[in-house]
Amino acid sequence: MSKATKSPIWDYFDTDENNRSKAICKFCKMKVSRGGTSGKKMTTSNLRGHMKAKHIKVFQKVEDLKCFKKINTEKKNVIASTSTSKENDNSKVSVSNSVTVIIDQKHQSKHEETINKHRKWTSSEQRAQKITMRIGEMICVDIQPYSLVTDQGFKKLIMYLEPRYTMPSRKHLTETVVPLIYEKMKIQIMNDVAKADFLSFTTDG
Repeated sequence: MSKATKSPIWDYFDTDENNRSKAICKFCKMKVSRGGTSGKKMTTSNLRGHMKAKHIKVFQKVEDLKCFKKINTEKKNVIASTSTSKENDNSKVSVSNSVTVIIDQKHQSKHEETINKHRKWTSSEQRAQKITMRIGEMICVDIQPYSLVTDQGFKKLIMYLEPRYTMPSRKHLTETVVPLIYEKMKIQIMNDVAKADFLSFTTDG
């Protein structure tokens, strides 16, 4: 593994397999130049610049991790320099190493939480499916047009409420979501009718 891939910034990028001179942002999928076409010329400057411009909150966490690793390296150097000390000193080194491992695990956990917090959901994820069904139900109950999902105001509202959610297409609503709601409602009504002792119907006009 090259030195570049060891940078904390690579927690948020994947190498473009079709063009290794570019990296793909895990959040917005934008392709960012790595600054050159060969390993020696490639840097993380553009990647850092992209994160700073487009994902500032995550970038700040990267900077925090960079500072942490620097401090952690200094700690390890101090620990290593004391490894030839007396038995009591060796015990202290073991304790220090244990503390370092715990800190590393906590930092890794925070970075995973950051990625999950900003990562776009796929349409197959449970939370995304529930929101899509609620939108479909709203269209049915309020007799809204399918074009609702393309309205800028509605899209902004959903983005504000849940940035990780991706709005479904009109085709997905018409061919999958609403027919599913219809089938569920039909089954529910048929079950209710089957349990009823009497039925009464009224009409207007």
